[in-house]
Amino acid sequence: AALPYYQNQIIVISVQITSRLTIVDWDPLPVTPYDELVNLTLVFRDTLSGDPILDDASLSITIPGYSFTVYYDGDLTGIFYVEVDTSVFGLGSHSFYLNVEWIGAPYYQNRTNVQIPITVRERYTSLTHGTYSSIQYGNTLHLIFTYRDLDDYTSVGMNGGSLTLDAWLMSYCTVDDNGDGTYTIHLDTSAYANLGTYAINVHIEYGGTRNCADANDLFYLTLVQRRTQLTSDLPDLAPYLTEATIVIYYTDDTTSAGIA
Repeated sequence: AALPYYQNQIIVISVQITSRLTIVDWDPLPVTPYDELVNLTLVFRDTLSGDPILDDASLSITIPGYSFTVYYDGDLTGIFYVEVDTSVFGLGSHSFYLNVEWIGAPYYQNRTNVQIPITVRERYTSLTHGTYSSIQYGNTLHLIFTYRDLDDYTSVGMNGGSLTLDAWLMSYCTVDDNGDGTYTIHLDTSAYANLGTYAINVHIEYGGTRNCADANDLFYLTLVQRRTQLTSDLPDLAPYLTEATIVIYYTDDTTSAGIA
């Protein structure tokens, strides 16, 4: 003690150490077709400094209930990618949950049950027909249609569908599934009573497992007169003032059948 004899004091200071605050920044997923891979982009960030928390043996990212693959972009960005396989969901809106956890110093706050919404749609498709021309009345139209997955832009795997024309025409039509996403129709044009141009609607229903959309097409059929031929045999020589016999043939140009 010394002058001026101040009273000594003792204070007890309690320090409570808490986890460093964190946040998971992630970009919303786009509407994605069924059976495709889409990447969820996320950054695990230190809230106090604003810096990304880089990949480390102490860091784990898990998606309970799913086996999605997680990739790290590198320390330059600190970005993680979660590769989401949409085939694990049905069509429509869904959610899955992320757990981002850190073990040990510097004791980053764990972020669990981070809800990620995702919307899965049907795969877009198209139905297109090949080239064709006007057809003689009564002949059979053979026309190829291609059913294509527009998300993969291929017709591979698009077989197994059910292709139909306007209902009243189906008794005059057969359809071949060519096994490669193309379909051939064989339409008996005698279904129509008159010559002219007719619109025909075509519809296909998907028959596979990848949730592809059904598709429609429209084509115009023009029926024209049947082509014919008029010919004759070379007549025999006949004396003057005698009757010569000439045989005339009126035939169908397509079938070569005689027309009575």
